[in-house]
Amino acid sequence: MKYGAILLSILAYVSIGYLFPRTDFYFLISAFTVLFVGYYFFLKKNWFTSEKEIIGIAMLFRVLFLFSIPSLSDDFYRYLWDGQLLVDGINPFDFRPSELITSGKYPSGVLFEKMNSPHYYSVYPPTNQLWFTLSAWLGNGDWRTMLFVMKVVVLSAEFGTLLFISKIASKLNKGVAPLLIYGLNPLVIVEFSGNVHSEVIMLIFIGLFVWLLLTDKFVWSAISLALAICSKLIPVLILPFLIKKIGWKKTLLVGIITGVSCGLLFLPFYNATFLPHIAESLQLYFKTFEFNGGIYLLAKYIDGYWLSGFAKAVKGISLLLLVFLYFKSSPKREDVFKEVMLLFTVYFLFSSTVHPWYVAALVFYTSFTQYKYVLGWTALLPLTYFAYQDGFLGHPYFVIGVEYFLVLLCLIREFFFRPSKSSLVV
Repeated sequence: MKYGAILLSILAYVSIGYLFPRTDFYFLISAFTVLFVGYYFFLKKNWFTSEKEIIGIAMLFRVLFLFSIPSLSDDFYRYLWDGQLLVDGINPFDFRPSELITSGKYPSGVLFEKMNSPHYYSVYPPTNQLWFTLSAWLGNGDWRTMLFVMKVVVLSAEFGTLLFISKIASKLNKGVAPLLIYGLNPLVIVEFSGNVHSEVIMLIFIGLFVWLLLTDKFVWSAISLALAICSKLIPVLILPFLIKKIGWKKTLLVGIITGVSCGLLFLPFYNATFLPHIAESLQLYFKTFEFNGGIYLLAKYIDGYWLSGFAKAVKGISLLLLVFLYFKSSPKREDVFKEVMLLFTVYFLFSSTVHPWYVAALVFYTSFTQYKYVLGWTALLPLTYFAYQDGFLGHPYFVIGVEYFLVLLCLIREFFFRPSKSSLVV
């Protein structure tokens, strides 16, 4: 049965990577169903006890996507566009892609024609730009070769993340469960190795940051956190949790080194238009690209039809919840996983845009806790691809409603109606 589940998973991953575009929703969701049923048995049965075996299977599933062109997301075209600009000596934060094309300063091509954000300045921080540039430089102008290099970098990052999970789990006496939970999660595999989303680069630096934090290497942990922040800005929210764990003075030291490191990483891109262009793109992004925002959409609906000002009140509630989590944080360093998991859960529950790969990153933190609602969330998120059956149909409200109802139900049950368990396996 073990090898049958592995074989079926391989077939499902190959189908998603090479056969089913996101418009073929029912075929796609069938493949994801096979994967999550297999994932359930991988966690439930005592099939894997060796770290090397788990990492081997996890990397095998990821390597299957090495030669595929992502069909569930077109973000990679913008990644490669930014990288090619930097190879050609152009700051990607200075010009919208459409400006370069219409002005004749830059040739059109596949990357421009297929990107989803031609009228926006880049919003991708420096660590990602380095990854994009390396891919474009080694690709030497051919977008398929660039994508292949990008996937090799992603596979290397995933392998590094698995190694850090193994080291952290050993340090905390968690066994192989964290490796199983993160390494074999289908959404993590598809969205990172398949669709090459930039959260994968963030997570290897988060893994390094946590490992260095647990081993009292505060200066290097701060630099690692800076690299994570410069991959995806959201890890900056982790800093306040350190106050009770390492004290004010060390937290201040980590904060200063992190801030200085971030400043140095951003410095090569900085000019008079950098901040205005970033602010403009972020504002347009949050207003234009609303997707799968459960509580946000409900609050927006109530605000528009029933109770004016309700949406602002909900934003206030989310802010209070975040502050509450900071004040309730524990002095135990290993509790950072649970706390960050809850922090980002609150953040995403109230966000206007929650793509599947956002929540996939939460699996890293969840893997070190006894809570499973995030794993259930990852199983539900493929349903949001229902929106792309004929292009983009808009918000699938029924699907979103079911998703958030079940996630909240599982979260409430785990925290309020079920005693804590030491086992990390489902």
